[in-house]
Amino acid sequence: MKIIRLIPLLTGLLFALPLVAANDQSAPAKVLILLAERFNVQEYYGGWVPLTALGYNIDVAGIETGTVHANPDRPSERDTEANISLEQVNPDDYIGLFIPGGYSPGNLEKHVKALEIVETFMKAGKPVAAVCHGPRLLMRTGTLKDRNFTCLFSLPNEIADLWISKPFGNYLDQNVVIDRNLVTSRYPNDMAAFSIAMAQAFERAGGTPVKLPEAPVVIIEQETTPHRRWFYSQLRTLGMTVQTYDLSSNIAEPIENAIVLVNLDTALLQPESILMQIIDASAVLFSPGGWQPPEYAGRIGGETDLEDAINIAALYSTAINSGTTTIPPPLQDTPTPAAVQLPETAFEPDGEYAAILALREGFDEQAAVTWLTSFEQLAVSPVLIVGPQAGTVEGMNRGSAITHAAYTDDIRLAAGALIAAPGGLWPEDDERARQRDDVEWLREQGKRDIVREEWLIHAHQNGAVLFLTGFDALRLGRRAEFSGMQFAAPEQTMWSFGRNGGRYHRDGSATRSGERIFSCRNYAIEPAVELWRKAVQEQ
Repeated sequence: MKIIRLIPLLTGLLFALPLVAANDQSAPAKVLILLAERFNVQEYYGGWVPLTALGYNIDVAGIETGTVHANPDRPSERDTEANISLEQVNPDDYIGLFIPGGYSPGNLEKHVKALEIVETFMKAGKPVAAVCHGPRLLMRTGTLKDRNFTCLFSLPNEIADLWISKPFGNYLDQNVVIDRNLVTSRYPNDMAAFSIAMAQAFERAGGTPVKLPEAPVVIIEQETTPHRRWFYSQLRTLGMTVQTYDLSSNIAEPIENAIVLVNLDTALLQPESILMQIIDASAVLFSPGGWQPPEYAGRIGGETDLEDAINIAALYSTAINSGTTTIPPPLQDTPTPAAVQLPETAFEPDGEYAAILALREGFDEQAAVTWLTSFEQLAVSPVLIVGPQAGTVEGMNRGSAITHAAYTDDIRLAAGALIAAPGGLWPEDDERARQRDDVEWLREQGKRDIVREEWLIHAHQNGAVLFLTGFDALRLGRRAEFSGMQFAAPEQTMWSFGRNGGRYHRDGSATRSGERIFSCRNYAIEPAVELWRKAVQEQ
């Protein structure tokens, strides 16, 4: 067995508990997390782990102190603890605020104190990071006014009246949107980018400098669970490769020069096992369980396992000091989309149209303009802009269009007419929407949406070509008529197609979904057009 290296570093690092970020001997800055029952596990731990690794002192504020259940019907190791209540929070004590999603924000917004906390942070210009359903707390306080932001696409369906009152600047379907002190993201798969942006925002406010270490980490436990393996793997948001094994693991070969944490009774380790070879090949060894043979002078702590928070901070701090690190690009505000007003197109009842821009309330203005430009470049004319009614149709981000034709009009289409549905967000009548504010007008909106969808399907059945863009790829794609087809809808909709309609397309930003049906993510319009060109050439 080789002698473990970097022992002086390890000893100095780990006996100076509580751990703080590398090279920072000051008291750790404090971060506040607002949390209530039915929080999203991936979003909570996906933010908590990197913040803990960076050495922040974290307070989890619940409606009351004690256990906060991810699912009250099934208590599990995924649950966490609120160490303070909302009433005990003093915003002056913290440099930043983190709001995970799930049902948690909807439960928190019922409490005036939670809204007051959010409003205080925003008005003070302190960094606020909210993911998924988290921004509904910001909407309730009116602090998204004139702000760029993002959230889960289903949020408009849950807070319909609030959404259409436009208590925000612009909605952007991006993995991270940064607007001064505000960082927002959409759903769990955004957590890697979100966590780094959140940490950088806290750094900008005087918190820990963000470094991304490349050192591999191996954690060996007597027995582990999927949650435990996943829990430690959240260090990947800081660029770290983490692998967790237990005594039953089947490992092909040892990992060289890893930082190894052994969290078990090491008498159980077989001398010639692969796990033992990993320990032998380690660059730094942690053994919090009391193991202390002479050749491994890395014993720390007492006879019981260390707390997860200390383990995580130790792994990150050691990786910073013992390996190669990179610094993420400077935090920059997300550009504000340009204001868009679509040109009018007059409706001639006796005319025959070669292209249609098919709008609904809340259409995506940027995609709509790009489609009009594409039609012009393709020399396809005349073009007609159609809406749910003749008159003004509001866009997603304060743009608008004047339409002179509705889906109930008798619109004549040329053979092989091109029809573009540009996507966008506006409340829909969706019974699956969680914590929904049920309003009467939403059912009327649902009827208008069905009229539009039926018109699009009828036009396709009569020979038209459909280009389904952004969220329209989901709206049409999940209908039973398109069962078995794949649709290139926005990434955050990957779990939203259901069982009766089409499926989410994972491979590429655009696809040929079916005969004369092409779909693309929000602005991948050029690839969709190229797929259509290719299909025409193959005929």
